[in-house]
Amino acid sequence: MPAVPKGEVGATRGGALNVRVLVGPGRARASYALAGLTCGCAAPARPSAPPCCEAMRDGRARGAEIAHVVSELRRAGKGATASNCAEWLAAEADAERRGPILAAARLASGGSTRSVPKRDALDAAAPTLRRDIGDPWFSGDLARKHPTHVRAKKSSKTDKSRCETHIWPTLGDKPLASITLEDCEHVVSEAPEGSQRHVAQLLGYMLTIAVYPMKLLEVSPLPPRKWLPKKRSRKALSCLFPEEEAQLLACRGVPIESRVLYGFVAREGMRASEALRMTWSDLDLDTVREGTRSRRVELDANKTDDPRNWTLDEGVAEALRRWEKLAPPKKKTDLVFGSVKNKGHLADVLRTRHIPAAGITRAKLVKGSSARQRVRFHDFRASFVTVALAVGRTEAWIAKRTGHRSSTQINAYRRDAETLHENGVTWFVNMAEAIPELAELGPVGHPNCGRPIEPEASRAPKRRKVP
Repeated sequence: MPAVPKGEVGATRGGALNVRVLVGPGRARASYALAGLTCGCAAPARPSAPPCCEAMRDGRARGAEIAHVVSELRRAGKGATASNCAEWLAAEADAERRGPILAAARLASGGSTRSVPKRDALDAAAPTLRRDIGDPWFSGDLARKHPTHVRAKKSSKTDKSRCETHIWPTLGDKPLASITLEDCEHVVSEAPEGSQRHVAQLLGYMLTIAVYPMKLLEVSPLPPRKWLPKKRSRKALSCLFPEEEAQLLACRGVPIESRVLYGFVAREGMRASEALRMTWSDLDLDTVREGTRSRRVELDANKTDDPRNWTLDEGVAEALRRWEKLAPPKKKTDLVFGSVKNKGHLADVLRTRHIPAAGITRAKLVKGSSARQRVRFHDFRASFVTVALAVGRTEAWIAKRTGHRSSTQINAYRRDAETLHENGVTWFVNMAEAIPELAELGPVGHPNCGRPIEPEASRAPKRRKVP
């Protein structure tokens, strides 16, 4: 069994005590003055001799403490940290102030103590919010490592940008255990008013992960309640009316791939992320049953991890068939809207380019005001809910397409449903007719652009006659 390192404690001519410990490869040793300890008598001749006074007794205890920590750090391959740690422990006369340094050293050497590292060199070995929580969470490593407690981050690009802008500069490289409630309050208060709640949610969730399942903290520094800033008073939200949406789809000055996307979301209510990730394999547009082509979509991967499927609007299904002919995919796993450009700036492109190009003059859509939000790409989904409610669709019919789980969520999307109903609004125009390039492929009344539907029987493989 290897001997427990104790260090060699001795006194200088002036009576100050120091400790000599093994800090480098081979027999390299270094001496450190023990702050606050002075021996008034002659130093013992041998380290094993009994202590001559109370100061020497305390010096032996501190020397053993330093030698043990240095030994553990060297065994963990952290020689540079071991030397610095020995110097810091020797320089601290207060036992309480040595506690965090000891705890951080044990953590750096692979121990189980989770405490506050106070020194720069130990900070590099201590877990941090960015390196040990944020980056693995955004990359999906945490979800793969802890699938039952951490969900894969779907909006990682947006939230990662918020972290890089508001959280990482202050708390990213700070040891987790040294993050305080005051630090978190400062980060949130420095963020813009419109982002404060998002920043607080991100920070709170990452610190919760740090407690469990990562077990890097004993407890989160955030209080369990009333941490999140209150929601701001909601501005009035905009939506495109059916006649404006038809005007947008008919404008050849807007790229056709964008118009197909706009028309699809406005009629089916998908989230932007779901529509942009949809592949041709998610659609069933070609199966023939009783002379009618199918028009089914299966959305297995979505924001809420709740697979859903439904029957597409007839005009949407026909428009997608024609879109497939205009932009034929190489394989079924290709994205339906893969050719859409500026995917990260859909709202800006819609407001600054496409709406003006279509001649839509309602100023509130693009300018907004202190009381009204400018139109966003997400408002095509809002238009779907608003118009569906106005024409008498049930909440169950809407939720099947949007993925909402409660009436409260659907009510949040109500815009002018009652007003539209009173004005006799009708459903969106047939998508295959609204987009000129698709309408030019043939009469909409024929599901296959004018060609007769092949009967199901004739599609079956022919059997070889057995002689």
